[in-house]
Amino acid sequence: TIQLPRGTIPVTSTIRIGGLTLATAQHGIRLIGHGSGSQSSNVPPDFTSGTTLAWTGADGGRVMEVSGFGHALRSFQIDGGWAGGVDTGGAAW
Repeated sequence: TIQLPRGTIPVTSTIRIGGLTLATAQHGIRLIGHGSGSQSSNVPPDFTSGTTLAWTGADGGRVMEVSGFGHALRSFQIDGGWAGGVDTGGAAW
């Protein structure tokens, strides 16, 4: 299990999850954040209490590639910055 911190996490190169290793085949990977955050009139405009993976790498890059099975990705948001995204290998979410 990997617990992501609160706030915006800059991603400059693709995060790769999965693959055909014994550990991932038996247990999968759990990547867990602190929600997508919220905006309200009671907090400063740049405040977020959640977790965001924000693409800051080269145009056309990917924030994340996920392969294999048994993974848990939850409680965070992804900001692709119009250039990045998530490659799920054709899996539906």
